[in-house]
Amino acid sequence: MFIDTHCHPYLAKKKSQTQQFDNFFAWWGKALISIATDTHDSEKCIAFSKIHSQIYASVGIHPCSVEFDAESLPYFIENLKSKKDLEQIVGIIEEYYKKYPDKIVAIGECWLDYYWIEDIARKNNTEIDLLKELQKYYFRAQIRLAKKLSIPFIIHNRDSWEDVWEILCQENYGNFVLHSFTEDYDYALKCLKKFPDAKISFSGIVTFKNAKDIQKAATKIPLKNIMIETDSPYLTPEPLRWKEENEPLFVKHVLDTLIDLRDEPSEEVSLQIYKNSLDFFSLNL
Repeated sequence: MFIDTHCHPYLAKKKSQTQQFDNFFAWWGKALISIATDTHDSEKCIAFSKIHSQIYASVGIHPCSVEFDAESLPYFIENLKSKKDLEQIVGIIEEYYKKYPDKIVAIGECWLDYYWIEDIARKNNTEIDLLKELQKYYFRAQIRLAKKLSIPFIIHNRDSWEDVWEILCQENYGNFVLHSFTEDYDYALKCLKKFPDAKISFSGIVTFKNAKDIQKAATKIPLKNIMIETDSPYLTPEPLRWKEENEPLFVKHVLDTLIDLRDEPSEEVSLQIYKNSLDFFSLNL
């Protein structure tokens, strides 16, 4: 009995959505959350959620999907600065939620991602600092929208932890999950001390042999703060890594690894992680 709290079935190249869903629900999967990264994907996730009563969706806007050109970007950002209610810039996300409140269970994934930012700046002939500022505005807007709607938000963080942390503290809304956790225990501890109800979600990375820092964190983080995910079709867990395209069913390998790492009885680990997911997304299964 498990829930895949973060997957992208619409991005799979080798397995159809129907195949993924059939596999998952045939092997004791209880629910999955199809996660969006932009408005186009948000619509796909909502459509998938209608296929099955236990498929749910998140909706969000990746700032890099916002259309702009180098010349207009400074003016666009100045216009964002003038908005009193910043969540207006992600108003389409709020409209989705109003239409499907029973299927949309989170905002996101929303993020700061500086890993590719130099390439994006070069490709668009613009400044890195402007792109970072754009990402920050959209990140803040989605946090504020989640707070307004009283639903959780999903954080993607890559090479941007200091700025993510600053914004989290300023916005002070602790109903979030750090998805596909790739940091160490100190990182998690700092977050949970400030936001004790936040969740840390482990993906297939925790099964990798060289993921020692992540595995150490998985042994020490309070069980009440842990969730599991695949982030499929990416990050296929061991023992299927390099052999299979990831899919929601493989979240069971993540769960098995956490059971092996933890001191608690296996049933306690499984049931508590399952309960964490139900509570975080307000699922009534």
